[in-house]
Amino acid sequence: KEFGKISHVVGRVDWDWPGTTIMPPTYLSNDKAVKQHHFERRMVDGDRQQIVVVDSIQSCANRTETALIKAKRRGIIDMPSIEFISESMGTSSSFELSHRIFSYEIRCALTEKGGNQRFSDTKEGKIIFGRNPSLYMEEIAKHCASSVLFGTWNSRNNVPGPSVNMARISRSFHNEIIAGVGEETCRSQSMIHRFNFETAVGVWHKETDLRDRVHEEPKAKKGWIKAKPADLGAASIPPTLIKHGVSPTWIREDVWIDFNCLRKFDTNDPQKDQQYRTMAALLGLLGHRMKCHDAHLRSGCTLIPKNEEVVTYQFLPSKEEFAVTVDDAIELYKKSLDAMDWYDASKTTNVYADEAFESQVEKHNEKVFT
Repeated sequence: KEFGKISHVVGRVDWDWPGTTIMPPTYLSNDKAVKQHHFERRMVDGDRQQIVVVDSIQSCANRTETALIKAKRRGIIDMPSIEFISESMGTSSSFELSHRIFSYEIRCALTEKGGNQRFSDTKEGKIIFGRNPSLYMEEIAKHCASSVLFGTWNSRNNVPGPSVNMARISRSFHNEIIAGVGEETCRSQSMIHRFNFETAVGVWHKETDLRDRVHEEPKAKKGWIKAKPADLGAASIPPTLIKHGVSPTWIREDVWIDFNCLRKFDTNDPQKDQQYRTMAALLGLLGHRMKCHDAHLRSGCTLIPKNEEVVTYQFLPSKEEFAVTVDDAIELYKKSLDAMDWYDASKTTNVYADEAFESQVEKHNEKVFT
């Protein structure tokens, strides 16, 4: 298709679910003490309906990136990425880090293990963390393909002066799963502890640190309070009903790739720009198809696609439909790479945690696990 005549590619997946209830995610309410589902009233197919968000746009993006990096690691596709290597935390891809290529870990990483040069101080790093959009967009694309597709923002620049022209790339891939609310449901919980402690005789702890436990005859100590059995994970839970879960009437997933947003990828080279925009759109399509195979979202929320093999998408504004399998998406993506002789899709840049990062992780682990 002629890229200039497309505003969006949109798709929809209809889902079934086992049982009669699903467990959407919960969020803190305003009082920060009660967790709640994300309910809204929306216009769906022309009707005002009560819906619940089953998987948010941000969560779907993370799942799509995870599907893509898994495909790369299994040798199914080539895709440039930065691998952050830490002795204490293992290896994390720029597809997995919270701010992608502009994550703290990459900004402070070293080009060699135990070395002195930071990635942000290399020629490529200075361009990526610099202020020239036509330069940093190309380098970002060459090092982390997902950053242009899922959006990224250099919010913590290391260049002196105001944050004018620092990289801020909007998200062009959007994906969300919602459900029609039939009824809100309840969840029961109960537990009988083997020892069924009712009092905390002989167990005291520091008020500010539940991990620091002392087993001795109770006596008052400054800064210490008497522990409750629940504080120590040693209490029974009486049979309790809490409002949790939804019995849905339908579940649908919507995905749209914004070609108007992709057009903001501009390196002042029209041929390169067109090739990269096409590749990025097909990478999003591929990620979505691969993500659909892993529909276990969380405990109590496993979805079953009504048509596992094929997803039908539309070009807008023409509304022309096309169907895509996973194999189709892989083939289309690889064809787009073949046309880009300037683009090294197999590029993997390894960077390494510095001593300060490793020390920070070590202190955190001591605090949590000791």
